[in-house]
Amino acid sequence: NPRGIVVVIPASYRNKSLYTRAIPIFAPAGYDVVLMDYEGFGESSGTIFDLDLAELPEDALAVVDYALTQDPRVAVFGISTGASGAVWVAAQRSLVALILEAPLVLEH
Repeated sequence: NPRGIVVVIPASYRNKSLYTRAIPIFAPAGYDVVLMDYEGFGESSGTIFDLDLAELPEDALAVVDYALTQDPRVAVFGISTGASGAVWVAAQRSLVALILEAPLVLEH
């Protein structure tokens, strides 16, 4: 019985394998963790050359929407460029928490 889900939204040009360190932070406290890759990175489809920073918030929203189908208690943890996507997602959806690390603000 998890306490909720934390979605980790990474910095641009990173993949989810770099953020596995978030799991030991949130999992012992009872939260499930969802790590995401942007299109063209890690295990996602597409190529790195297709990346458009303006699309990052939409990618993040899709992952958060998936998490919300699993549990209504979703928190978002945005890192660097991912923080701007996290803020945008928080404006679109009802979240239990918004966590930002080294936010880089992008206009969307």
